[in-house]
Amino acid sequence: MREKSKMTTMKLHRFNSLTRLTLVVLCVCATNAKAAENKTVSTDSKDAVVAADSKMQSLFGEFALADDAATREGLWDQLRQLDRTNRAALIQQLTLFASEAQSTRSSMVAGVVIKELKMTGEDVVAALVPMMTTDESTLQKQIKGTLAEFEDQSASRPPDFSMYRALIATEIREGREAPVALVLHMFDVDPGAALIAMTRATQMREPSKIREILWAEHTVSDSIWKQTHGFIDRDTVEPQVSVQLERLANHSEWWARLYVPAAMKRYPVLKSVDLLENLQGDPNETVATAAERLIR
Repeated sequence: MREKSKMTTMKLHRFNSLTRLTLVVLCVCATNAKAAENKTVSTDSKDAVVAADSKMQSLFGEFALADDAATREGLWDQLRQLDRTNRAALIQQLTLFASEAQSTRSSMVAGVVIKELKMTGEDVVAALVPMMTTDESTLQKQIKGTLAEFEDQSASRPPDFSMYRALIATEIREGREAPVALVLHMFDVDPGAALIAMTRATQMREPSKIREILWAEHTVSDSIWKQTHGFIDRDTVEPQVSVQLERLANHSEWWARLYVPAAMKRYPVLKSVDLLENLQGDPNETVATAAERLIR
């Protein structure tokens, strides 16, 4: 019964995600906003950008200020047309608008539109992934705040990366690389959950390789749990943990190696200068950069 209750609670959390988006965009406002027309965002795999569309940004501004029903309904017609034409582009433009919001009403536009047009979590996540390489701090905050709603994490349960896993699996299946910014985001939120999600997303087939990763993650997580609850000293790194981290640092998959600096960032007690120095020379730029940042 307890397990059934837990599953029901998780479903209710997911059901309410889109409703809670309104609160997210309400809280994430720019403090030093730039002109929306000048903002561009690089994608993961190409030199293309997501640039603010001045007409859409103007439409959102009108929508935020509209008071009478007739005016607002006319604006809704335009928004519905934009949604039918290109839902992903509409979500991206709404996100840019929300990150520049200077008022409560402007902050609420993205959440209201997403909810009214019944955009799914999958729709929102897929649209936001190309924007995740942005250097704009306010936009990064907006994106991360929105994604957090779909990760459904709490103090008692790890984040749910199922949407990310499905998206990454599709990219790989169609011959493309996993979106690096999304993978980095996952490992930043929860290294252990990210490692397991990537094992599934990449459709690893060999049972021995799967068990290797599962055991490594379990060993590290179990040791951290024992530290947290006082079963071992907080400064203790158990020998088996060091062994598993070294194995992952030499793994053939770049995302498995990425787990090592990610776990050390999350749990500083695990930090090993020797492993990090070795990973600085990793052939994968993402892994090498992550290791280098921890050594500085």
